[in-house]
Amino acid sequence: MLSRIKPARLIAALLLAVFGLAWQACVAADEMASCKTFVQSFYDWYVAKSNAPAAKNASTLEIALKTRSDVFSPDLCRQLIERVNQALFGGGIDEID
Repeated sequence: MLSRIKPARLIAALLLAVFGLAWQACVAADEMASCKTFVQSFYDWYVAKSNAPAAKNASTLEIALKTRSDVFSPDLCRQLIERVNQALFGGGIDEID
């Protein structure tokens, strides 16, 4: 079957495949860099909040859930709220940070 394919078409197909893989690698690298940037900025914000005087009245986790809940998935947000409620009303669970 390969003998019927013209060399120019075969080369074009191989080049498209190679460029496609290279493009995917670039996209993946951009996404990874974007994720690293987001995580670092969230971590910087979180640590600053945990060291702020206002953090003494509420846990950093509570502050994060009230002010930055949009960065958590709905399921994670629900689980974190349950954990905070257990810590507040159940009295035995430590913070996760």
